[in-house]
Amino acid sequence: MIFYVPIFIIFLFLYNSIIALQTITVFARYKVKELSYAGIFVSAVIMLYSFGYAMELIFITSSDISSAFLWYKIQYFAIAFISFSFFVFVNAFVGRKIKKNIVIPLMIIPLITLILLWTNQFHHLYLKGYLENGKYTIPGPWYYIKLVLYKTYLRIHTHWL
Repeated sequence: MIFYVPIFIIFLFLYNSIIALQTITVFARYKVKELSYAGIFVSAVIMLYSFGYAMELIFITSSDISSAFLWYKIQYFAIAFISFSFFVFVNAFVGRKIKKNIVIPLMIIPLITLILLWTNQFHHLYLKGYLENGKYTIPGPWYYIKLVLYKTYLRIHTHWL
């Protein structure tokens, strides 16, 4: 089966890859190792999201919905941990040490989100539908819980800056 990829998807993919690699390179040169590692972590998470999104768009345009949904799930490895990676970065940026007893509770929501997304076909708690009736996603109840929690995390982290 031959399908053509729209040019904007190719440019999106190339642009995001170049920017992500540049930011990883810049952070790798930082003298403060905690900030360097945190910056690389955030950049890698964003790069994974961008790559997964570009691949999802490629398969959506080819009408291969099952492959597109697989890439949607893959990009959620990044989406689920983006607020956690931002938390790590902000703490490193302002010079705060992260206590080990706080890391595991902050990772519980992203891990639950990943588990619910990858097992969504059994319970539909995360998504009720994907590319149905002209809609990209039809959110389930956990989607909204995760959304509120992530927005709260990001506001707290931004306030710390």
